Amino acid sequence: MSLERLEQETITCFNEEEGHAEVWTSCRSIAERLIRAGIEPQRKDSGGWHFEVPKHSIIIEAAEKSIRLAGPRDTARKRTAKKQAAGL
Repeated sequence: MSLERLEQETITCFNEEEGHAEVWTSCRSIAERLIRAGIEPQRKDSGGWHFEVPKHSIIIEAAEKSIRLAGPRDTARKRTAKKQAAGL
């Protein structure tokens, strides 16, 4: 049974602590785009595909401005390096 276009959702979820975002999609074309970009699904079930992506890779493009939701790439890398150095 295939989903209607209105039912083919993609949900992105992330928090302030972790450096990755979880992406769930029931849309085959979105899943295929992520896979072509080299992002393998963590798992696939009857509802859709589950991916994990670097949080800094999430960008929202508005008419004249792009917003990187998690800040610059280096910030996330520096934060991870600090935690690793501190043994966290």
